[in-house]
Amino acid sequence: IGKYTGGGMMQTPNAIPDDGLFDLTVIKKMRKGEIIRSLKRLYDGTILDHPKVESYTGKNITIDSEPEIHLEVDGESLGHSPIEFDIVPKTVQIIAGCKI
Repeated sequence: IGKYTGGGMMQTPNAIPDDGLFDLTVIKKMRKGEIIRSLKRLYDGTILDHPKVESYTGKNITIDSEPEIHLEVDGESLGHSPIEFDIVPKTVQIIAGCKI
């Protein structure tokens, strides 16, 4: 939903937090050297320019694969595929700038 993940990485550099859409970045299998050379891209916002990276946007996203894959969101394990995510509008209210 947002651009940044742990440590300031921009895995979804085009994400707009309040547009009601998920932003998903898929990084395909890479060799160790390619991973090391590509790490900078996670921090400078150019990760989507890599040929082994795909980006998707939508109100719901289903991830299914063969073989099943481990899923992690914002550093938290969600189990394995298949898994479906849906946007639930107006479910989180944030109040800022008021005294309690």
